[in-house]
Amino acid sequence: MLVNMRHKPAGMMTAAQAAQALGVDARTVYRLIQSGSLPAINCSTGTAVPRWRIRAEDFRRFQTRRMSVAAQD
Repeated sequence: MLVNMRHKPAGMMTAAQAAQALGVDARTVYRLIQSGSLPAINCSTGTAVPRWRIRAEDFRRFQTRRMSVAAQD
């Protein structure tokens, strides 16, 4: 079954929403995605510009890892 990913499905967030939740610039979120630190799905269809969507579950895991690393410092 094909899913139209042009619209944000429930349980997904945009890079801009993730940036706002983390209190960082959207470019930081894009760097985290590119480095593989923050899993994301490219939902663009036939365009050169990626539209990243982050699953809420992956975002929560990322935040937990980030907080545990900060607590160790």
